[in-house]
Amino acid sequence: MSMDNEFDAFTQGVEPGGLRSRMQIKLLITFIVSRAGEPMKDSMIIEALQLHGLANYFEASQAMEELISGGNLTEADGLIYITPKGEISVDELKAALRKGTCGCTAVPVCCGSAYRNKGVQKLLDAILDFMPAPTDI
Repeated sequence: MSMDNEFDAFTQGVEPGGLRSRMQIKLLITFIVSRAGEPMKDSMIIEALQLHGLANYFEASQAMEELISGGNLTEADGLIYITPKGEISVDELKAALRKGTCGCTAVPVCCGSAYRNKGVQKLLDAILDFMPAPTDI
């Protein structure tokens, strides 16, 4: 059996560019719940990840269960709430993205227009925040 035909439960149904580790899925779930501003149904979160080809049902469900059992999220009346333990600070998120970028496991993407000078400063900030320094190589 060739490698192209092997069944991989983790990537089954995941589009190219989708999430490749359970940690990435847990980070995205925590981010979604914290930024939603109101509690969400677990099925809504899992369906959103599936709809956009970021993760399959099984991996998203397991990541959600790990977050709940770890105390990062809590579930009440079918709704998911974030706990203080689950809050991600900007510095923690930047550190995780930098680690992923330096390890070639994450690729930050910035959008903007040099023609209209939109997003140029954010791109420069992202380069400083996420790219390895010459001393890191």
